[in-house]
Amino acid sequence: MRKFILWLSFFTLFFVLSIAVGCNINTLSPNPTPLPAGQQLPSTIVNTNRTIGAGGGFAEVTFLANNGQRIRITLTGSSSMMEPYGSLEYPDGMTSIYTPDLGSSLNGVNISELILTQSGTYTYIIFDGSNIGGPVNIKIEVI
Repeated sequence: MRKFILWLSFFTLFFVLSIAVGCNINTLSPNPTPLPAGQQLPSTIVNTNRTIGAGGGFAEVTFLANNGQRIRITLTGSSSMMEPYGSLEYPDGMTSIYTPDLGSSLNGVNISELILTQSGTYTYIIFDGSNIGGPVNIKIEVI
């Protein structure tokens, strides 16, 4: 009987605490805040880490995207001293642009948005303008 009362007390405490912090007891995750009507969450197409070598190294990722898609590129260096930037090579192999630009990072984070003009496989090459090198998180979202 003591075990049952102890178990019931624990369950009750857990239930009360989960309500107090706004958790759904069925999923044990926070209740999401509803989006305003018509607004959609960004669709993540790349979210990975790559290591850039010190003294001029680079890393790359590839992804599929379509003409007319608006994307956001977020580069986050492992150090606030890093200056990550990148070159986006289009599927035709002839077109490339630097986005975000060198020198536009703040505390190791660099963000840019653009509208794609071709469909197919893109290659994104990441550099570190500080030449410190280290891990960089690359996140590309359709917005």
